[in-house]
Amino acid sequence: MPYYADFNENDPYFIEQEYFRPNKIYFFSSDQKVSVGGYLLQKSEDFIKISEFMIYDLGKNEEVKFFGALQTCIITQKKDTLFIRELARLPFGENQAWIEVPYLESKLYPQNNSFIITSAKKALKAPSLSPIVENKLLYDIEKYKGGGRFPKSEDTIGILLLLALNNNNKAKFILLNYETYFGFRVDGSEAEFYQDVLNILKMR
Repeated sequence: MPYYADFNENDPYFIEQEYFRPNKIYFFSSDQKVSVGGYLLQKSEDFIKISEFMIYDLGKNEEVKFFGALQTCIITQKKDTLFIRELARLPFGENQAWIEVPYLESKLYPQNNSFIITSAKKALKAPSLSPIVENKLLYDIEKYKGGGRFPKSEDTIGILLLLALNNNNKAKFILLNYETYFGFRVDGSEAEFYQDVLNILKMR
């Protein structure tokens, strides 16, 4: 039996309740199985990319865990373990391009006729930067000190995280004191992103 199966309407494990229609069903050597159903973004032989989804225990007919609309994850399976990696969009690509990268990872596995899902742990790996690139990025940021709101502030928050994760203490200081350093308050979606970045920084 394969470790996962695509869902179809004739599948005996279909659950017609208020729960999300399954996109994948994963099987385990203990003869237990879970479905994953939600807003499917991408599917391949090796993984699914999904948002706002539920993991459901098909043997006990109960929810294992729900992930909300703001959570986009890559799910893979290796033997009897599901790896659930939550994605964040950060400037971690080539030349600081913004890309989706895994930053949290939890694991799901069967135990004693139930399923255990671990607490999420940091999975983020920042690309290394040369001293020349670090200095240029920091110089471009420091020129806005005390000047109030400036263009691409949210981009700056992402770059400061990249620098801080490369052990740049000055960037870390600016990031932790962002509003005071630049002289304005972040709000709206930018404030949410700033809080997410601070949470990532604290996970180190």
